[in-house]
Amino acid sequence: MSLDLKKYDIRLIAIILSLTILGYLMAGIRWSNNFAVILKQAVGAAAGILVFYLTAFKIKYSFYQRRAKVLYLTVLISLFAVLFIGIELNGSKRWIDLGFFTIQPSEFAKIVMVIIAADTISRRRDLLPNSKILLSPLFYCIFIIIAIALEPDSGAYLSMVAVLCIMFFCAGVKFDKNVAVLVFVIIIAFTVDTLRKGYRVGRLSSYLPGLFDINQTLGSAE
Repeated sequence: MSLDLKKYDIRLIAIILSLTILGYLMAGIRWSNNFAVILKQAVGAAAGILVFYLTAFKIKYSFYQRRAKVLYLTVLISLFAVLFIGIELNGSKRWIDLGFFTIQPSEFAKIVMVIIAADTISRRRDLLPNSKILLSPLFYCIFIIIAIALEPDSGAYLSMVAVLCIMFFCAGVKFDKNVAVLVFVIIIAFTVDTLRKGYRVGRLSSYLPGLFDINQTLGSAE
């Protein structure tokens, strides 16, 4: 059965595949003397592309829409479960050991968050471009983000916040005082969460001087 590519965003697909190939090439350069690592990366990339093909081309979006709330409850339960029964590593609990393999609920949460946000936005699209439409998806997504922040996994929840912002922008939500307040709250929450963990402050303090050094180097080169 042939695919009707007109139904899909070819540019987005091209970007995803390009990033996947670039990641594999970078891994190959980094681990050029370790065939096992390169093979593992290649198998992972092939599996990812296969899953992408099946979920994007073979399953209709209505399948996810009908099961959005079930998926949401499942992933939310698993996120809070990992706080109690998860494997602790370097001060974080992010994985659940099932015996024959481990799972990281936050990775599934990223996908489910997009599904539940898209579902709630589509159901209340009559409110667009009013920022009141944010209330429904935020109600669902805030519990996912809080659960991931408690693990803690700052990289995961920051990426999820960024994805949510992009989804709201693409949906056509206008930037008004409500959105401005939301952005302010996000910045304050991130700042407080960063300051309560010393190693995060250390990362920022070590990163920023390097950034300024790069700017100075570029300026002197010109």
